Amino acid sequence: MISALHKSVRGGDGSAAMYWLARMLTAGEDPLYVARRCIVMASEDIGLANDRALPLAIATYNACTIIGMPECRINLAHLVAYLAESPKSTRSYEAYNKAEEAAKADPTLPVPMNIRNAPTRLMKELDYGRGYLYNPDFAHPVHQDFLPKQLANAKFLRKEGDMEGKEWDEDLLRQWEVTENNGGPWDGRPSSDSMAED
Repeated sequence: MISALHKSVRGGDGSAAMYWLARMLTAGEDPLYVARRCIVMASEDIGLANDRALPLAIATYNACTIIGMPECRINLAHLVAYLAESPKSTRSYEAYNKAEEAAKADPTLPVPMNIRNAPTRLMKELDYGRGYLYNPDFAHPVHQDFLPKQLANAKFLRKEGDMEGKEWDEDLLRQWEVTENNGGPWDGRPSSDSMAED
């Protein structure tokens, strides 16, 4: 049932998420198990779309630890509703997975010299840290190499709003508009003018 709860939160269905939470708790599930999974949801599914989700999830875990059942069911209900209603973003989760794949593919790629720490005279003599630009010293952006040369053009973290790799299924969107949005168009639907330009 934890997977049903997680998928309901991910899908933004607060009522379904609340039902699965109640099913688990009334069956005697450990509330800390549920709270731990919600901490994962806060980063995996809500992520960068709502910075308050993770602190609330951790606070809920702490509340469950301090007060226990049956009262902590209220804290968990608060959290589950919040997570279900939050906007969702998997950008950081996806970025880590891509970066991990690159790190595993070649764990020997060197740290660029400009961002190496130079705590000793020998390291300074070997040019560790040479050319490093301390970004806060500038009133404008400056270019630096932070990745190994072999990964110079790698983009692990997509920019906000970048929909590359995301599916568009008009039939599924229409079904959602009818069943969940009272037949009205989704707010994120491109206007007919912008679709005509494509």
